Amino acid sequence: MNSSLSVKTFLCFAALATMLSSVAQAVPYASGIDTTSNPGTVNFVLNEDADSVVIKRTGDTDLVLGALTKGPQSFPVGAASAWDIEVSKTTAVGWTQTSSDFDQESAFFSPKGVAINNNPASPYFGAIYVSEGASGAVNKDPGGGSVLIRTTLDGLFIMAADQSDTLYAGTGGQAEFGAVGLGGDWSLSSNTPFKISIAPDDSVYVAGWGDAHAGVWRAPANLDETAAWPTVLANDNQQSSGLADNHGSVDAVWIEGTGASTVLYTMDEEWPDPASGGTFPDGRGDILRYDIGTATDYQGLPTVQVDDDTPSPDGVILNGLMDFVRDADGSWWIAQYRSDDSKSVPALSHWADGGTAPLWTSGKNAREEGDFNWDSDVDGFDFLTWQRNTGSSNTVWFGDANLDTFVDNADEVLWEGNFGNHIPGEVVLDGGYGDVAIHDDLDLLAVGARNGQGVYIIDISNPAAPELVSTVPHASRVTDVAFDAAGNVYVTSNISETLRIFSPGGAYTSTTSSNGTFSRTALGPLAGSTIPEPSSLAIALLGMIGLSGRRFSSRRSRS
Repeated sequence: MNSSLSVKTFLCFAALATMLSSVAQAVPYASGIDTTSNPGTVNFVLNEDADSVVIKRTGDTDLVLGALTKGPQSFPVGAASAWDIEVSKTTAVGWTQTSSDFDQESAFFSPKGVAINNNPASPYFGAIYVSEGASGAVNKDPGGGSVLIRTTLDGLFIMAADQSDTLYAGTGGQAEFGAVGLGGDWSLSSNTPFKISIAPDDSVYVAGWGDAHAGVWRAPANLDETAAWPTVLANDNQQSSGLADNHGSVDAVWIEGTGASTVLYTMDEEWPDPASGGTFPDGRGDILRYDIGTATDYQGLPTVQVDDDTPSPDGVILNGLMDFVRDADGSWWIAQYRSDDSKSVPALSHWADGGTAPLWTSGKNAREEGDFNWDSDVDGFDFLTWQRNTGSSNTVWFGDANLDTFVDNADEVLWEGNFGNHIPGEVVLDGGYGDVAIHDDLDLLAVGARNGQGVYIIDISNPAAPELVSTVPHASRVTDVAFDAAGNVYVTSNISETLRIFSPGGAYTSTTSSNGTFSRTALGPLAGSTIPEPSSLAIALLGMIGLSGRRFSSRRSRS
């Protein structure tokens, strides 16, 4: 037997063993910290059952609370001047849905946005917000017939981290409307409310993408429906398209600063780009800046923070369904809906602050000879493709590496010569549905997809060469995604009519502290949280074994 093959086969089985034993992060954490309701007692909420909860008290003895269940918990402060809540759990590695579609709090008829308060210094830390675009009855079939879970109204919903709905809003499972600026409710458009975002002061900013109800609104953190929910951007001279004097139909919002220093960023489907002569739709893809401060009904014109004008005039963001997030380094990531991701019109792109062209885009690179399934790797899967189609007249997808329309030994030679090659930096996000979330501490992006591809998890620790490291399974259209502080992923869908929460599994300890900080330890990379299906592993191994008797002297690698 070829000695190279022996080593390769050994390494392949070793890699399999490593994948099966790898450990990534788990998900429980302490949220919703309350030190005022019952003086001398700290109340908190666990988002998930925990194997172990330990209270480290400075100035007093530690409290070992042991295994605790999901939901509200508490402990006495005692003589402590400070404390840490350490929550630990070990579970199997792999994305697992931890919510139930049959719970009332998971049922939404047409959810359009989800956001989590990830500020550990806030009493709303861990709060879940969902925007419901249209009212309707949510029915599910648990086996044996359709069951009405609940009927929702359009508006905003708030839940604690355990999905309980009475901690903050007192109305329990009801949509919140606000007293000002909504015309009584949100029924003018099924796309308003749309995406939502949490401000540094805990306010909830709401984007209105519906033409009949376009704009931006601000709600209090507890969604108090008796409080004012002011219109942030004035709707002066608004047209049927949604275009007003200083905005159009707003897809998404991002907020920085507080008080007089508050800055609102938006992406807008209609607002024309002054750099392109003020014509529609050339402003699509731009990130707009409004220095709103404390104003309501703000009438000032936006400035262009990121100008999508390369190639001129339309740039690379062409779809009206868009979302964006800001990285900790000040750069921006923009998502748009693409059924087929491409470099020229990418589902995801990275932009410098003030940029006029993307620094990086998702989409397919040039195909490597021998990479018949176009997955950026020349591997055993490609060998099996060639082997099945040898002797046929076929396309490159079926083994024609040299593009002569025949699958023959010449194609196998090209495959063999390129075996092991990988094109770095290629991330293909087919079906990306114009929604994106960021977790700065973990250097991760989540991009939801439309056509059953699920939620793409992308490592951006090297922003010049992002890597697709995992996929959260989700069979139906994803309308929005969010991370919580612990790395759980929240997914809304108007097809499954759900909010779903997914855990990557694994083992870690999270710590929520009295000084308003949050940390995690013993974390592994999310790349280890996806275990290939046994059938996929078998195919990969067969592809390796198919190398028997073939030479590897021509193998080269791509750095």
